[in-house]
Amino acid sequence: MENFDMKKMNFVWVFVGTGMGAVMALLMNSLLARYLSKEDFGIFGIGINFINILSVIIGFGVADFIVKSFAVEGRKAYRFVKPSLQLFIISFTVTLLLLLSIVVLPIYDLETRYFLLLIVPNILLQGLYSINNSINQIEENFKNVALSNFLIYFVRFFAAILAILTFRDVISVGWYMVILSVLASYPFIRTINKIFNKTIKVPVNHLATIPPDETMRNTFRQTYPFGLIGIFYFIYYQSNVILLSLFAGKVAVGEYIAAFSIISLAFMFPDLIFRRIFYTRIHTWATHDPVRLKSFNNKSVIILIILGILGIVFIWLTARWLILYTAGDKYMDSVFYLQLLSLAIFFKFATAVNGTILSTQHMVYTMMKINGLIALINFIANLILIPMFGVEGAIIATLISEAVMSVFVFVISRRYLNKLVAKY
Repeated sequence: MENFDMKKMNFVWVFVGTGMGAVMALLMNSLLARYLSKEDFGIFGIGINFINILSVIIGFGVADFIVKSFAVEGRKAYRFVKPSLQLFIISFTVTLLLLLSIVVLPIYDLETRYFLLLIVPNILLQGLYSINNSINQIEENFKNVALSNFLIYFVRFFAAILAILTFRDVISVGWYMVILSVLASYPFIRTINKIFNKTIKVPVNHLATIPPDETMRNTFRQTYPFGLIGIFYFIYYQSNVILLSLFAGKVAVGEYIAAFSIISLAFMFPDLIFRRIFYTRIHTWATHDPVRLKSFNNKSVIILIILGILGIVFIWLTARWLILYTAGDKYMDSVFYLQLLSLAIFFKFATAVNGTILSTQHMVYTMMKINGLIALINFIANLILIPMFGVEGAIIATLISEAVMSVFVFVISRRYLNKLVAKY
């Protein structure tokens, strides 16, 4: 009974933290869409897109690898700490150079490039957040997971509030994000210190002797699939924003963001379940209890398919009011975009648990290849469709990518689970 109550509290904490984060993200977009010009809102959307993509490059899979290694090996995984830190520093340097090259090149106007410089502290904060979250997930400290998630969204939300109350332009949003990101890094750094002090509460091998430190090369061989998965994921998840900004302009980006910010709330739900609450356990079950993992997978798929269909119906019926009350009447063209994007919910929900399962053991390399293929398909589709159809082209490219992804992930994960159970 105590274990059941603990599971309920875990879900409540993560649900509340994620829910409050989602509400703040929606309110932030709603306020900025109303009080900034369409051009400034488009610049903000471009900046957030770069934050999402570059924050993945910073850790380059270190955070997910930390969860996997400690979930399977317990204290033995401390041998990866030092080389993981080295990889984090190298990847942050590469990320900074990438962003600076984009700023230097005349791809965007001066105001956009200025804003991209101002997001650097927030990108670093995202990298620290991912490692902080991996430690909280290992310990199943979902209260801290929820608070960390809340803090990330609060930084952007409060920056938007301050900007609206003062200068009402995108550059002021950027400067407030700089200040708040620096302040918010403190609690994340405190949690990250646990990994260096060797005080993480591990799920297995609690008293095991810690082996000598791994080399950075061997550690990189195990982290890079997670890093590439994240990068490929954001290429097919966010590259349409970059290509829209290049081929259709900042106003088109703003119209797309007005619709996508609502869809992203729905996408948070499977992430809440499988990438936060059950992520450590899925890695543990894949090694120690595959029968339980298969049963969990089968039940989850059925529930999520039903929820996905209900989500699509709800958005189609309420799209006009959702856009009107979140972005305002100047974004009513986004109603149809929202309805089209809602179709992606089915594919995202139907294979959410399967995708997480394919990040366990050696299958992470297969998942990396799948994500790479989908990223390529999405990029080519965007290059062809956006110049022809604008925002509608970006949405069609997204739907094609999600559909192909779901087929690959579902088929391969089923085969993998059957093999795990057969060997058990």
